[in-house]
Amino acid sequence: MSNELHETCKRCGRVLKSEVSQSRGYGKTCAEKVNYGKEMDLTKLLEGEAEHVGD
Repeated sequence: MSNELHETCKRCGRVLKSEVSQSRGYGKTCAEKVNYGKEMDLTKLLEGEAEHVGD
């Protein structure tokens, strides 16, 4: 895992202010939208039933 800090959100480009957001590369809202830190059921993905991540 990288210790790189990001200045801007990898999804929307807004400036990241908190160290937590900077370390993950996403603000709180965008992290939720891309399901950051959540496991995905690969069985559903392979069957084409998974929700679109990052829509």
